[in-house]
Amino acid sequence: MFSGYIAPSLLFIVLVCLLTLAVALHRQWLWLTRFSLIGLLIAAALVAKYQYQDLQSVGSCLHRLENPRSIQHGCMRVD
Repeated sequence: MFSGYIAPSLLFIVLVCLLTLAVALHRQWLWLTRFSLIGLLIAAALVAKYQYQDLQSVGSCLHRLENPRSIQHGCMRVD
């Protein structure tokens, strides 16, 4: 249900973390630098998790097909 909103929300989190990192480095605030780096690490972990889940679901769907080159069976949607 919310899978369409994962990428834009992660991009927003990364953008906010990068902006706060820039401000923190400019003003030399160590606590804000750590906070923004932790946010970037969490966003990177979420991207890796969702990419792995996507790859795993496509791989399991293709594994069930007799002819894995055919896209018409519902594994992938080409718009």
